[in-house]
Amino acid sequence: MMLQYALTIRLVAAAELGLCILLYAGVYKPRTPILPRQLAGFAQYALFALLTVFLFLRSSSVGMHILIQAVLFLGLALWLHIGWQLSSAALATCLCAGTATQSLMGRLVELIYRLLGVDSYSNISAFGSIQLSAAASWLVYTALHLLLIFAIFAIFRGKSANARSQRFSQIDILYSASVTVITILLQAYSRPLEANNPDMATVVRVLVIVWSLLVLIFRSMLLAHGEISEELTVTQHLLSAERKQFESIKDDMELINIRCHDIRHQLDQYAGRLTEAELKELRRAITIYDSHLKTGSDILNMVLYKKQAIMEQRQITLSCMADARCLRFMDATDLFSMMNNAIDNAIEAVSKLEDTEKRLISLSVREENGVCVIHLSNFFLPDSISGEGLPETSKDDPSRHGDGMRSIRYVVEKYSGLMSFQTEDGIFHLNLCIPVPEESTAS
Repeated sequence: MMLQYALTIRLVAAAELGLCILLYAGVYKPRTPILPRQLAGFAQYALFALLTVFLFLRSSSVGMHILIQAVLFLGLALWLHIGWQLSSAALATCLCAGTATQSLMGRLVELIYRLLGVDSYSNISAFGSIQLSAAASWLVYTALHLLLIFAIFAIFRGKSANARSQRFSQIDILYSASVTVITILLQAYSRPLEANNPDMATVVRVLVIVWSLLVLIFRSMLLAHGEISEELTVTQHLLSAERKQFESIKDDMELINIRCHDIRHQLDQYAGRLTEAELKELRRAITIYDSHLKTGSDILNMVLYKKQAIMEQRQITLSCMADARCLRFMDATDLFSMMNNAIDNAIEAVSKLEDTEKRLISLSVREENGVCVIHLSNFFLPDSISGEGLPETSKDDPSRHGDGMRSIRYVVEKYSGLMSFQTEDGIFHLNLCIPVPEESTAS
């Protein structure tokens, strides 16, 4: 009877480890076709789990316990590889988190049983002397385990982290592999102490609980830090590309305006040879490229100049009331990036509107009490709002959605400013508040 109980517990432990690890893998994208791959993964893991039963029958030593865990890990690694699109670092973090979750859950259950006066090594019933049927005892046992597993997962699930730099991938793998090995060794060497000394068992269980919590907490911190670093890297790449774009536009703008001015004078010489309608159309075409917007900031003038042709083509009207002299303290490329992305987002949003009368963009820039306040508003399609409150992107690469807003936030926060946005009656409002340095105000 004791042997049957031990073997049953062995299979249940294999199932629990599988569930814990697969929960963390579930935040990643599965491979297709999903059902055949998952069935294949389950089938091979079931064989590995049965193999651990035969290994357990041969010996229950520390070395055999480590071997059993290694066999289960191999089966689960194969299942993850078959069923999900995981990088090596993501696979390692799933195995790490799943192992810590099972360890934490198992020791919490054992501690609960200990407090209730029940020997968890010989009895699965949490009610001790109260006699329950075998089915009822297993139901309570399973429910308690599942409740704790899902509670721990809900707290430490994290986000998918496949797209990592090589540096952070190596850190993820090193951390996950090392703490997983330590957790397995801790489990293997602590079991004999718990079985032989009930008082020591409580101390060991508390220590394992603390260790497992630390593993999960530091894993969450590592993933969060890596995510922030990756976002910073992406933002810096975007700013670098925009810096090159800025330099190119800066070189071209003056030359084009000079050429437009020359062509305007040449048109006057052909006034008698062309009809009034032809002259009007040619002058209108030149005006698109000959910027007359004066905002007090050459950089903002350049951004608006760059967008004029696009807005003219898409029948977009820009209302601009800007005294951008308060922005002169900002680095030219930072200011270009911030305003270029903000206006790009507005153009993209209003371009989707069929009603051309709503293709309006309003921009205001002013200084209030030592703070430069930038307000940009535009209409948008009500059904194009994402879960984050931002208009959905229509770009070819949806994964890039949010990069523009991320760049804006990065620049604003670089200058200790604040960015906020809200939607109201089909209008998207973007507000940027950037404090003006005292030395800039004084000058």
